[in-house]
Amino acid sequence: MLQQDGIHVFDDTINKIKQRRKQGLKTAIISSSKNCKAVLETAKIDHLFDTRMDGVVSEKLKIPGKPSPDIFLQAAKQLNTDPSRCAIFEDAIAGVQAGDSGNFKFVVGVARHDAGEDLCENGANLIIHNFDELN
Repeated sequence: MLQQDGIHVFDDTINKIKQRRKQGLKTAIISSSKNCKAVLETAKIDHLFDTRMDGVVSEKLKIPGKPSPDIFLQAAKQLNTDPSRCAIFEDAIAGVQAGDSGNFKFVVGVARHDAGEDLCENGANLIIHNFDELN
């Protein structure tokens, strides 16, 4: 289906990731999906991430899913950095809760299709509707 239907990529997100990587920041992608790698490869954006923590990797490492912060903490460990130096961008309540309970420096709720009150109430420090809102 990925090859047939394609992938919807948010250009504002991709552009912001490229910009931050040019500034020397490391990036990780965290997903509970076991199709994450295939999605990244189909979209031709797998090169934008220094590490990938997805359903396949977390199952192999026996890491619990969100709202446990463990998948995010493992990604920070793989990036060789402390969570207190990491920002998380998350569109799901469970992911925002995970970032908040994992003591990450900044948890950004991405509310593309709603106002984001639920994300804010569950630990997001900031709500954005697209990545162009960020400097």
